[in-house]
Amino acid sequence: MNIKPRGAFDSRTTRYLRPDRPYICGNSSQPCSSGPTGSGVCPHGEAGCFPRMSEGYLRKRVQRSLFLLFLGGLMVTLAAGGDEKGPFDQELISPGPLSHFHSQFDCSDCHSADLNSWQGLLSSVWDGSGDTFASDGCLKCHDQGPHAMSAHGVSPEALRERSGLQGVAPFHDQTECAVCHTEHGHGSHDVQLSDSRCQTCHQQQFESFVSGHPPFSEDFGNKPRTLSFSHSDHALRHFKTMPEYAPQSCSGCHQLNETTGAMTVLPYEESCGQCHTDDIIKSEAVKFFALPMIFGLEEMKEEGMGVGDWPYIDILDLTPWTRRWYQSSEMDSEFSELMKLSELEGDEPGNPAKVREVQEFAMSIKRSFMKDMISDLRSWIGRLLPGEYSEWTSDELAQLSGQFPIALLVKMQERWFPNLDEELNRFDSGMLVEPQASEEGMTEENTAVAAAVAEEDDLLAGGEDDLLLEDEGDLLADEDDLLMDEEDLLAEDEDLLAGSEEDLLLEEDDLLSGDLDQEKDADKEETIVQEHSLEETSVGRDWANLGGWYEEAGVVWYKPVQHADPFLKAWIEAEIRHGAGEETSAEILSLLLADNAPGKCSKCHSGVSAEKGALNWTPAAREEAVRFSKFSHADHVFSDADLQCTSCHQPRESQSSSGHDWFPVKMESCTDCHGQEVADDCTLCHQYHASPGIRKLKSASINIFRMSEEN
Repeated sequence: MNIKPRGAFDSRTTRYLRPDRPYICGNSSQPCSSGPTGSGVCPHGEAGCFPRMSEGYLRKRVQRSLFLLFLGGLMVTLAAGGDEKGPFDQELISPGPLSHFHSQFDCSDCHSADLNSWQGLLSSVWDGSGDTFASDGCLKCHDQGPHAMSAHGVSPEALRERSGLQGVAPFHDQTECAVCHTEHGHGSHDVQLSDSRCQTCHQQQFESFVSGHPPFSEDFGNKPRTLSFSHSDHALRHFKTMPEYAPQSCSGCHQLNETTGAMTVLPYEESCGQCHTDDIIKSEAVKFFALPMIFGLEEMKEEGMGVGDWPYIDILDLTPWTRRWYQSSEMDSEFSELMKLSELEGDEPGNPAKVREVQEFAMSIKRSFMKDMISDLRSWIGRLLPGEYSEWTSDELAQLSGQFPIALLVKMQERWFPNLDEELNRFDSGMLVEPQASEEGMTEENTAVAAAVAEEDDLLAGGEDDLLLEDEGDLLADEDDLLMDEEDLLAEDEDLLAGSEEDLLLEEDDLLSGDLDQEKDADKEETIVQEHSLEETSVGRDWANLGGWYEEAGVVWYKPVQHADPFLKAWIEAEIRHGAGEETSAEILSLLLADNAPGKCSKCHSGVSAEKGALNWTPAAREEAVRFSKFSHADHVFSDADLQCTSCHQPRESQSSSGHDWFPVKMESCTDCHGQEVADDCTLCHQYHASPGIRKLKSASINIFRMSEEN
């Protein structure tokens, strides 16, 4: 592409004075051999120079001649059509018909009131001005973005970078819409954007598309991708080893969007899921929450600084969500160093201050855990969110929480801190968190009771005890006679057991027979086969094979098993959008977007990047890039039933340096069908408006359903 530096802009002709063509002097109507000077001032006079036979030159000559010839009659006609708004009706001086849509508007919707005056009329005819709205009248409805008045609707800096013309003179600050668009006179050839208008700036000349047109770029036809996929790898390697998964045609993975003319990828379940779902199911779970491991719990307890129950952590590694939970738990700043550690030493000999710090930190963790137990899910997930952003919707919070079940939180408390409330109450009351055990395994209270009993034992031993025992011995000796006398009483009573009392013994046999039945049942108990047991119930990841939450070895995990897992997707989006620059956020993204991360999102979604702050999950979600050319697959697919994708696209055996697995589209792909048809029609493939805002309308300002008032 060769763009000539523009000369001075002539508002009368809405054209730029070009130094490389013959010019005609505006005063003498004679050829200007030297052309205009750098300032655009003609050396023959003040009127300036026009390109020979240019559109602006011819238009002005005709306008001036007609104006002078019919000035008298025109003034009379215009004056007769005057009204309160001005000396004449704007519709009487309309230069031509409008398009169907624009014809629904009043003149004042697009033109300023200055045009509805004698001065505006004279200025418009003589100098091409008079309408102070200019392009602003167009932009009231047509939204072309922040650089609507710049060439091609993009910033001059971006245009230079894209075209590679950093060394040329600066482009003009603004390009009025009327330079290319002429609304009045709709339907005539003059309003069409011809090649000559493109050549106002583009100076490179060539005979036809097949003779002289610059070659296509090295990546032409290969758009920036948001999905990482290699057609060559699948066609040459994967589908050869697994032919049952190979699509029969391109339509096995792609479909045509008839509205936009683009080729889109079928939903995941139809295009990729039959092969790659197992990759997601077999991926690792997310280690979401884990407390630090405390070593020396028994030593802390013996020193009177125990922390009570504490879980055994199988994996000694804090998660970023745990650190963020610390920060939102209003813990003292003195624990900042302990918050970074996954292992806490509570048995440092000779350092009771350090042991006390570990105890207080552990109890602060328990206090925060208690807060979660008595709170709700919204509050809990709110303590784990990134940044200062607070305007989360209910749908966002629901996705970020993963519907964490209260049953799991209760199970965590039962396993980790079974006596949580009692331990906190004792600690906050200044008592030992747990009663200290003696060497015999007794509690403090039991030890005190044992000491009191030992003191009483001393009363029975030693001095006075001997006297008591000796005196009592005599009393026992005297009582022997009483026992001998009683023997006669026992002999007499034996008769009571004989005779009629035998019936009592017979009746008791029934009771004995019942005991025999119990003995038989006991024998049966020994013969029961122990087939059922709850000692080996499914726990942890064995249970969560369909995904979701589980706790295992002191760690809370989340297992994704489906594509576009809402929990993972929500956290990736939240951290990229609202966690920029935050260390914890970077750690979470590194965990979720690693090559072997849970769900393996980054394996395919190259458009999601923490470094670039990009969240393009699908091609449709990608922001439209600046495009100077246009192509519709729909027009080509429907026009030739024999046309195949490989007629234009050829796969590579290995990816290019830019990451594409297709060779660029060649010009021959076009000329094989079009031939010379594209010789003199730039707009067949090129478009002036390259900004994403093309064809956007501010519909709120358009009264499409205009209703006429009934008189």
